[in-house]
Amino acid sequence: MSTALQTYPQLGRATAPGEAWSILGGFITWATAISVLPHVIMRVYSARDVASARSSLNMAMILYSIMMLLTAFVLVPLAATTLTVDESKDPDGLFFTLTASVFNTFGQGIVAAAVLAAIMSTTAGLLMACNSAIAHDLFRGVIRPEASQRTTLRVASAATVVVGLICMILALNPPQLLIVLYTGAVALLASAFFAPMVLGIWWSRTTRAGATAGLLAGAVSFTIAFVMDLPTSAEVLVGLPVSIVVTVAVSLMTSHSETETAPVPSAVPEEARSRR
Repeated sequence: MSTALQTYPQLGRATAPGEAWSILGGFITWATAISVLPHVIMRVYSARDVASARSSLNMAMILYSIMMLLTAFVLVPLAATTLTVDESKDPDGLFFTLTASVFNTFGQGIVAAAVLAAIMSTTAGLLMACNSAIAHDLFRGVIRPEASQRTTLRVASAATVVVGLICMILALNPPQLLIVLYTGAVALLASAFFAPMVLGIWWSRTTRAGATAGLLAGAVSFTIAFVMDLPTSAEVLVGLPVSIVVTVAVSLMTSHSETETAPVPSAVPEEARSRR
């Protein structure tokens, strides 16, 4: 780290106006990301009971934190001291440029395989989350509640194909800096879902009304902040606190009904458990 600071004295410093808010917003976004990513949450909701859900989410957050710290304190200084200015001009390809300067061909192949495996796993999880939301929550939950299981599965399959094709088409002309777009999307998820998700698991006083109000308040306040002239990635500093405050306030003002449970993964449905 000391060598990297000698090479790039501005590393980690906020020099431009509003840059400190961008750094803080980016940190908050990725610090809360593991709790709101759809392909992670769907695995938490498949837990057998509340204790399993808590432990699985905690372990995921610990492992994720370790990787983020390694990135900040190992990969970034290594890139600053190893790569030239010309090699650092492509931010999206910086990781592979760094591996090419550190590892031999075999090591680069291992790293590339790990990245591709992570991409395929994440893509599969996101597609499953999308087809589940479309087929189960929207189609069977709202449009046709009487739909059979076979029909729902067909809708899920069709949704997978359609969403996959749309993503492939959009990937043909990606934005200049993918990480900015991805950070913005994750920040929206964090503003909307972090408070209902975490409070719903750890605070038994959380109510359905509180979780719903916090979700909507976080999403709306983030959207308003996004259209305003705020520093990049700073919108989450507005949306996330609003969501937490609204979730807590509304939960304290409302109570659980007899049929209501807090939004926590209390158990696997009996039908899914029998299939196991």
